[in-house]
Amino acid sequence: MRRDDLDRLSSPTARRMAADYLDQSGDGVDASDVDLVEALDRSFVEALSAYDPDAAAARFLSLRFSGDGVDGRLPERIVEEVLAAFRRELAGAVPSASPADLQLDLVGFSRGSAVLHLAPAPVLSEPADRGGQPALLAADPVDSAVRSVADLHDAAEGQQDMRRFADRTDLLHAFVALTDALERHGVDLDVIWRSAAGTGRRATLTKLGRAHVRRNLERREAVDQYSFTGRVVELNINGSFSLKLGVARNSTRVEVDANGEERLLALGLRLGETITVTVLRAVEHTNLGIASKGRYTLLVVDSRSASS
Repeated sequence: MRRDDLDRLSSPTARRMAADYLDQSGDGVDASDVDLVEALDRSFVEALSAYDPDAAAARFLSLRFSGDGVDGRLPERIVEEVLAAFRRELAGAVPSASPADLQLDLVGFSRGSAVLHLAPAPVLSEPADRGGQPALLAADPVDSAVRSVADLHDAAEGQQDMRRFADRTDLLHAFVALTDALERHGVDLDVIWRSAAGTGRRATLTKLGRAHVRRNLERREAVDQYSFTGRVVELNINGSFSLKLGVARNSTRVEVDANGEERLLALGLRLGETITVTVLRAVEHTNLGIASKGRYTLLVVDSRSASS
């Protein structure tokens, strides 16, 4: 609970009660004691809702950095790289949310272990219903996103099986970018969140978690044989050609490596002709479920027909 929470209360009585509470208890609760802070905040919001149906705690998100290179100062490159990757994580966690829904503003910086204080854009609650009962707060995409990101960080830090995130490609790519940035700069990250309902969430990502991520990023290659038919739409000097596998404008295009410029020239392919090819398709997979784009290598041209 903080002094700036008072501005979120529309009722003068509620503001006066909150001010009295802070005067008696003080503002000095250590944010690192998340359980205590959450209990106080949740009780605070529940008690005030009887006086102010729209009562809500001011949401905050803190990113705490620690490490040998962090001593009350945070180099600009760390802020740029880590914050950009963290924002990508939030977007990947809730892909249905608009950028405006997940907007974060930098509202402060604390020395010591170096803490970035962020504030989401305000979210409005529904008015109380006609029976006088307070309505539920509107769904908060930031809350959903932070909790998903925290679950992922916890899985890494706890050395858990991370394949349950395999279908969340955007989130995983952003997470890998974040861990790379933290590893480059040798810093650990604490994410500390408090929602409008007063509930909190915290997750830590240290060297231990980053090492687990690297192990899960080890690649293994799978190679399969495929045959498909397409129209030649591009011949490349690097010894490859591209096939369009359908007639629609957005049909799939596949680049096939012909094993060098000389072999490509020997094939005598012409733009616009339709050919059937047999290829080897190689894809690299990781335990995180991240797969590389398939690479196609020509084995043989099975058939060809004149261009129209």
